[in-house]
Amino acid sequence: MEYVLSPVSTSQAAEILGVHESSIKRWCRSKKLTCSYTSGGHRRFELLHLLSFAREAHLSSPLLTLHPYEIAIWNAVARARASADYAPLIQFVYEHLHNHEPVLLQKLLPPLLDMGLPLLELLDNVLAPVLHRVGQAWDHGDLEVGDEHRMTQQIKDALSFLRTHLLTSPRDFNNHVAVVGCIRTEEHELGALMTRLVLESLGWEVVYLGTNIPAEDFAHQQQKLKARLVCVSLSRLRSPADALALVRLLATLYQEKQPYRLALGGPFSMIPSEPSAFPFEDLQAFKSLNTFSNWV
Repeated sequence: MEYVLSPVSTSQAAEILGVHESSIKRWCRSKKLTCSYTSGGHRRFELLHLLSFAREAHLSSPLLTLHPYEIAIWNAVARARASADYAPLIQFVYEHLHNHEPVLLQKLLPPLLDMGLPLLELLDNVLAPVLHRVGQAWDHGDLEVGDEHRMTQQIKDALSFLRTHLLTSPRDFNNHVAVVGCIRTEEHELGALMTRLVLESLGWEVVYLGTNIPAEDFAHQQQKLKARLVCVSLSRLRSPADALALVRLLATLYQEKQPYRLALGGPFSMIPSEPSAFPFEDLQAFKSLNTFSNWV
């Protein structure tokens, strides 16, 4: 994949170097940092020069941890932010998963956040499409079972590393408890893990149950912990009938004195035709974490 080196602005230079814009301007005035000017008088910087400056000045630039892919990643992030085109990032992640570079993916996710890519966009527009591509490649026979499992596990490990990065200190939760997990016989938990990340970033205390959870256990945990939200993840291998069976069973176990909202997550809409017929405070299905976050 070919990447074009374009000059970056003062604000972008500040992001690349991990400093405030005032520092960039001060270094330019003192001639420590070289820049050019547009016809309108705006500063422009060469990416390679900025990276060299960061190394010489021992700055904690998020890009420096990604050597030798700094240029490729910066251009992919800039393209995503400028035109909502995530294809280069998706391609980059998929290729390196396929080539078995798991440590690179773990190193990549925190800097993407540091470079201004919001968590929801990272999950919805980069990792989810990568997972979809992995599933398609397996369906078409382009990946062996071992490849699909290996690449999926690498993403799971990277999410765990990202969660550790985001939860660097004890959190003060907002007194809201959510129960999150996967339906019985469901072993694909990446959707649930992403949901946990989103909820924790919003201040929720998440009780994570993992995979293969019987429906009645979602109800029992909700009642025991007085959770206000239950989130159940279903993969693309599930059908609307699976979702409807889950909803009907949870409805029979619902206790009015401990109300909660029920969210189903999956690649297709799985809401029953008349959700108001069920006793939950609310019942919704979500294809994206962005819409889920807005609902929460």
